[in-house]
Amino acid sequence: MGPSGSGKTTLLNVISTLDKATEGIITIAGTDITKMRTNDLSDFRSQKLGFIFQDFNLLENLSIYENIALPLSLQGKSSRDIKTKVQGVTDMLGITSILSKYPAEISGGQKQRTAAARALLNNPTVLVLDEATSALDHISEARVDEYLSSINCTRIVISHRLSTVMNSDMIIVLENGKVCDVGNHSQLLHTSSYYQYYYREMSS
Repeated sequence: MGPSGSGKTTLLNVISTLDKATEGIITIAGTDITKMRTNDLSDFRSQKLGFIFQDFNLLENLSIYENIALPLSLQGKSSRDIKTKVQGVTDMLGITSILSKYPAEISGGQKQRTAAARALLNNPTVLVLDEATSALDHISEARVDEYLSSINCTRIVISHRLSTVMNSDMIIVLENGKVCDVGNHSQLLHTSSYYQYYYREMSS
């Protein structure tokens, strides 16, 4: 977390292989992604990483089912395998009833859950969430969080909602492109003036 312009999105893009680091190394699941070739990086991204962004990134000309199934379709998975996986994740996220609809026909919260379903279909090693629950009400956010907690992966979360990140194992506070504080919620309440400010704002 951090104020606008602190480097949150840049850091996220570098970790998720969408941008290249200008120096240093980034290791994910024991692999230094800064040394991977383009083709290998593409395979690594599709097999190991999942993304849920604020703007959904849904294709308007595809149905909700097709949007969710797209990553597996591109990998050449069988229609039977795809159907089973799509059914499982959409049941949990409560969007099975909208699978035949198109993005223009559903709400922002439903689009967000569709994006979540697509990201989770491959059981990613690392799940990257950039304001991923911003369009959800508290009930839907709790439902998505419950599902995310049930799968075995590392979650990297950017959010302006302190309630979204305060239960994290580690919170990284950024300011002016640098890491200024690291710790869990209780630690940062004692060490980070920025975190203390946001906690007071949320509590008032």
